[in-house]
Amino acid sequence: MIRRFWRRIHLWFGALIVLYLLLASITGAILGINNILANKPAYPQNTADLVGQLQKQYPELTTLQREDTGELSLQAFDEDYNEIKGIIVRAKTGFTLQKAAPKNAFIENVRILHRSLFLDNAGRFIAGVLSIFFFLQLFSGVVLLLKSVPDLHQIFTQWRYQNWALTYHYSVGKVFLIPLLVTALSAGILFLYRYEVISTKSQPAAVTYHPKDGKKTPTADFPFLKNLPTSDLQSIQFPFDESEPMVVETAEAKYSVRSTDGAILTSQKLSAASRTKDVIYKLHTGEGSRWWSIVLVLSALTVPGFAFSGLSLFLRRRKKKSTGTEASESTTVILYSSEGGSTAIHAAAYADQLRHMGHSVHLATLGEAKTFPNMERLVLLVATTGDGESPADSLDFDASHIQSATDKVRVSLLGFGSRHYPKFCAFAKQVKAQLQKANPQWEWPVVSHVHERDAEEIAEWETQVNNSFGWNLNYQNFAKNEGADRYQKFTVHSITPVSDLNRYFKVVLNCPEGTRSGDLLKVQIPDTEEYRFYSLAVVDQQAELMVKHFPQGKCSSYLASLRSGDQINAEVQPNAAFHYGAHPAILVCNGTGIAPYRGFVAKNTHKLPLMLYAGFREADSLTAETREEMTGAAADGRLKNLFWTYTRGQESVRITQKVRENITEIVHDLLRGTHLYICGSVSLKQDIDLLLDEELERQGSDIRTKELYHINQIHTDCYR
Repeated sequence: MIRRFWRRIHLWFGALIVLYLLLASITGAILGINNILANKPAYPQNTADLVGQLQKQYPELTTLQREDTGELSLQAFDEDYNEIKGIIVRAKTGFTLQKAAPKNAFIENVRILHRSLFLDNAGRFIAGVLSIFFFLQLFSGVVLLLKSVPDLHQIFTQWRYQNWALTYHYSVGKVFLIPLLVTALSAGILFLYRYEVISTKSQPAAVTYHPKDGKKTPTADFPFLKNLPTSDLQSIQFPFDESEPMVVETAEAKYSVRSTDGAILTSQKLSAASRTKDVIYKLHTGEGSRWWSIVLVLSALTVPGFAFSGLSLFLRRRKKKSTGTEASESTTVILYSSEGGSTAIHAAAYADQLRHMGHSVHLATLGEAKTFPNMERLVLLVATTGDGESPADSLDFDASHIQSATDKVRVSLLGFGSRHYPKFCAFAKQVKAQLQKANPQWEWPVVSHVHERDAEEIAEWETQVNNSFGWNLNYQNFAKNEGADRYQKFTVHSITPVSDLNRYFKVVLNCPEGTRSGDLLKVQIPDTEEYRFYSLAVVDQQAELMVKHFPQGKCSSYLASLRSGDQINAEVQPNAAFHYGAHPAILVCNGTGIAPYRGFVAKNTHKLPLMLYAGFREADSLTAETREEMTGAAADGRLKNLFWTYTRGQESVRITQKVRENITEIVHDLLRGTHLYICGSVSLKQDIDLLLDEELERQGSDIRTKELYHINQIHTDCYR
């Protein structure tokens, strides 16, 4: 309920202010760039030095004033008693005065548009109200972001999401959240100042001092002015004669200073509201800090992206899939919950396949569920978001609404989630529990929960459903057709020979720009709708695969048949969670899982501590060649330690045994920030997790592997 409220606040305010935000962000960026490029004169650090230099050049000073541009202007008299005034700029010898540069008409129009929309006072009021709405929208976005993760420390562990719109909205939002909040909040507060909701009229009473007469001192030697930074100075009114005081205003207070010796006669602090107003103005405009101006400009330029990605997410969630047969007539019903749209697409694919098989199918979200009089089969595809919560489209889910006239309803459920989160598939489990309570007579022949949309786990669920219901569901067919236009031609540069004695082989391909070691290559099997994924390495600007040939394996046999110059259909799928960063790391693999590590080691030119644990079933020419390559890396410092094992032959050692022998050191390194990468079979990952948890418990640590997964300190790329 709370999440729904904040989501609607976020949506409503976004729709209300989107045009204003686009306008304000673009004009704000222009003003910020103008502020960055402005040539601001450099002044001495303290006011006394500035006044002293000016007095040497001009016999009588009248007024020193801070302008809106941040520059200081001077009004004075020259030796002939001619009044002169202008902006103080540094010259070869001291300072000189020059006329204020004429205001740039374009910049001034942009400034007026930014502040008042060319509507004068009414426009300022509208802009002020909309800026407050902008802050509320940002605040609601913060709430939704916090509710999307189970623990606060996980906010900065995920940067890639299901689609570009979610990735932009969440990831860019995390980076620019603070400057955007500051921009919106400061604009709203300045609006409240302008319309005197926050008043600056009430000022504290002046404090009077009674200093003794001191020795006559030159103005440039006044202690008060020496201790006053030039950046804090607002104005100085110089006296006509020694009987009058000097009046100095700063950002904090107004002072009356005796003109003979610099003693303070009175001081009147500005109210807290007045002092705060100046700080708020500088925070909003970036005035006084070029670096903060740059941050504000960059954050302003992200706003159009938020508008378009938000619109994309809205349309994606609202996009109506064909519901198919009317609810009252359907014998098969597919209900889904989807946060980013992927599960909705998945459900629609199944609905289309079932219709082609001749079934009457109705498709809807869990939030749209109702009575289906003729329902005999119910398929549930349920995604979980955040801390085990419902996606936005299923906030209204109520199990009691899902009814059928027949008691013999058979239900299959496929839950989507991530085992890296404590409440794995929690919403899917909640849906099942509530439906079983509301309809205890229904049968549940197939229930599965899959990790991060694992293709093999989905295929296993499809097999069970097809056997149980007599269907022929195959999401890979749909995914292949959807992504067919994304395949591109890869040319084979070289391939190592394959034989009964050399089952491991290496394929070297051209490498698309932006590809990194650890990414996945999705290889299409010719004349089929099937594909396989392979981890790849980028070495010497070429993409390399390490493949183990299985005589009955379709894709490995296809790849083994290739020759130099042949082309394959494939697609690089970024796998950012398994990219190597500039940090110490422990690399564990078995079999072809060594592939991305070859790229990691090649990239480690700075010789950061890398430890490699690699295990193979048996030795052959390619594993021997790779071992020699890694031994060379250990010799030149790109690898700190190398452990290499075979489970068959004279050595006959599992790689997990080497890990066990060094588990104390491994855990010691992990607790001090070293990253762990695991690439290979799922069973290898499970064995390593168990060894780590046992050692963490033995050492008395409260940390377990699930916490290390949550903060992205353990990275895995595993297969069954």
